[in-house]
Amino acid sequence: MKAGMRYCRLLMSSILLLAATLPQAFAQTNLERGKLGALMVEGMESAETWRWGWAAFFAGSATYNLYLGTSADDPDDRYDGRVGAVTAGLGLIDTLITTPPQTQAYRDYHALSHDDRDTSDKASAIAREAAGSEARLRGWRGRIGSLIVNAGAYAAIAEGDDRPDDGLRTAAIGLLVNEFKLWTAPTTFSDASEITMGRTTIPIQSNIYATRHGIGLSVRF
Repeated sequence: MKAGMRYCRLLMSSILLLAATLPQAFAQTNLERGKLGALMVEGMESAETWRWGWAAFFAGSATYNLYLGTSADDPDDRYDGRVGAVTAGLGLIDTLITTPPQTQAYRDYHALSHDDRDTSDKASAIAREAAGSEARLRGWRGRIGSLIVNAGAYAAIAEGDDRPDDGLRTAAIGLLVNEFKLWTAPTTFSDASEITMGRTTIPIQSNIYATRHGIGLSVRF
């Protein structure tokens, strides 16, 4: 009888403890999801502002250069205007068709089923991929397209119109514009010190370094 009473007391204590801890566990999980969800929203909003701001810049540049290419009095200005309209148009197309990593992460995160027991791991993978994509965007992959386009602009003016100095100046300006575009790109996930989801905590360490080939950004998890 006494053993039965002790068993009942132990069972009731276990039930009460479980009832007390479960709401806290659910609340903690919801809080962590809320933090990551807020980070996703912040990244998406920053990325879309950056994206459409640069789209407007390239659209304005293409329009201005198109005007020069058709209306300028000087033949060299008309030629440079046509070249500039092409390069700005290519920049506009690239900006519009390339989805920023923060926007893609936001879409992937909200496509997850939060009833899935693997949601935490999947969300962590999305955050890691977004941070890596931010770093890659500022690396050579974010510059190769600009190098090709501006090398073409240089060749068109220097070789096609026999004005190497003007061609070099046009290419240099184009490269500087691309560098400024990359410099202003959001780094929401790279800047986060850590991302917590469920029982998984992802420490993120970012490091800017310089080499003889340029400046790079490394992200470690």
